[in-house]
Amino acid sequence: MRTLCVILLIILLLCIPAIAIPQIQPDLEVNATAYWSPPTTGTPVVYYLLQYKNGLDDWVEIGSPTDTLFVFQLRFWDTHQIRVAGVDSAGNIGPFSTPSAIYAPADSIPHPIEQPVKQ
Repeated sequence: MRTLCVILLIILLLCIPAIAIPQIQPDLEVNATAYWSPPTTGTPVVYYLLQYKNGLDDWVEIGSPTDTLFVFQLRFWDTHQIRVAGVDSAGNIGPFSTPSAIYAPADSIPHPIEQPVKQ
């Protein structure tokens, strides 16, 4: 009888899958809010084109908000810039703004870079 119990216990242990060790991955992104003032000249803006640049990468469109505020995510330890242009009802795109200051969220509390990054 004892041998039978040991055999059943071994069979049960072989049938139960092993549980992997849990892993904790830190949050690698932080929310950022971009905001700007609407243009004071030219045709009325219907929406904006918001572009993002990470380090030396090319500019990439990240949104087309109708308001002068946009929330997006940034990766920690990377450098970031944004720029914005207005688009009128005819689809004409105005000039892009001067790019924002270079920004790099390096800790849990984001902060701007004190010195510009050389490009």
